[in-house]
Amino acid sequence: MATPAKRLFRPPPSAARPPDWATSRPIYQPRRPTATPLYPVVQNHLQTFLAQAADADPVGYGVPHWVERDFRAYLRCGILAYGFARSRCDGCGHERLIPFSCKGRGICPSCNTRRMAELAAHLTDHVLPHLPVRQWVLSVPKRLRPYLHHNPDVANGPLLQVPEKDQEQQVLMKFVGGDKAVLSGLMRGADQIKNRPAIVDVPVGEGRLLMYSTNPVYRWQNHGEFNMLFNALMNYDDLGSRAEKKPITQDGVQH
Repeated sequence: MATPAKRLFRPPPSAARPPDWATSRPIYQPRRPTATPLYPVVQNHLQTFLAQAADADPVGYGVPHWVERDFRAYLRCGILAYGFARSRCDGCGHERLIPFSCKGRGICPSCNTRRMAELAAHLTDHVLPHLPVRQWVLSVPKRLRPYLHHNPDVANGPLLQVPEKDQEQQVLMKFVGGDKAVLSGLMRGADQIKNRPAIVDVPVGEGRLLMYSTNPVYRWQNHGEFNMLFNALMNYDDLGSRAEKKPITQDGVQH
């Protein structure tokens, strides 16, 4: 009677010991911009879009020059044929070709994402204090905005107001109203919000709630209001100082 052969134990691939050159660190994976859904759309329809924009423009200029420049730069972004840098490891001698990027701020998803990540890392590591900070954006639903615009009594109700007794301590800034309410652009109903709270500071538990009537980070960076947001984050120790100070009488003594 024949004796069956004994099979040797072979560990599964997941339990196998990784090679010496393997590393747990992230490995550079070159992106393929031409394989994204957006690239063929821009590549095949850019000329038609520019021609139609020029025909629709009474002057005949079409889109601004920087719009066309960003579109054409996006079509060259990340492609070796339009330029690259060669990197070489001094230890192993391995070389890699890294294509140039367009570094645009408009149409390119890759450059926009990288710029956003770099800015977020810089703000988190070097600018903002290490504090528990949360951001909420609250807005009136679009279907209710026409109703509130034509019914200012509802929009100016007690739900959207700061009590008179708390305005001295909680209201940090008010709208001036009129022509001085906007330095650039358009605002509808500027007179209706005159002397209304623009920034409100309210104590909540051990922290503070800072409310802006406008979005200070609307469209990424509104440099006119961006400073107000970072000023509040970087000088958080001064929030609430108005409420903690005692009133000063005519004789200059605090009570």
